[in-house]
Amino acid sequence: MHGVPPHMRHLIAVSLLGLGLATSPLHAEPARPVPSVRIKAPRVVPPTRAAVLVDYQRVGRELMQLERLRGHRRCAELWPQFKAIQIDAAVKTSDSRVETLEELTELRDRIARLRGIEVSAECLANPLAAACH
Repeated sequence: MHGVPPHMRHLIAVSLLGLGLATSPLHAEPARPVPSVRIKAPRVVPPTRAAVLVDYQRVGRELMQLERLRGHRRCAELWPQFKAIQIDAAVKTSDSRVETLEELTELRDRIARLRGIEVSAECLANPLAAACH
């Protein structure tokens, strides 16, 4: 029933049931049990020390750019979280690198939300313009 509006599907199903062309859900055979499949969680490869340091620098730079773009008030709550990362301890062990990378990813997401989007005048005038994709 692809392409049929949702409010019409019920009417079609009732009609098919009345004509005997469809089986009633009440008289349907019970579903066969699906065999359980064990899915192994992917092994997390800890990031390298260099990767965490580069990410730390990039998040710091993005935070400074956000402050210039939106003002100190918009990103004031992010600075303490960023400064709380003690980078020497953060890159010491593989577990600390994974935790730090997760925290940096969270910070990057929050920065992106605060940054927002910018729409050029060309795209406002013509959303189908080539530069607006």
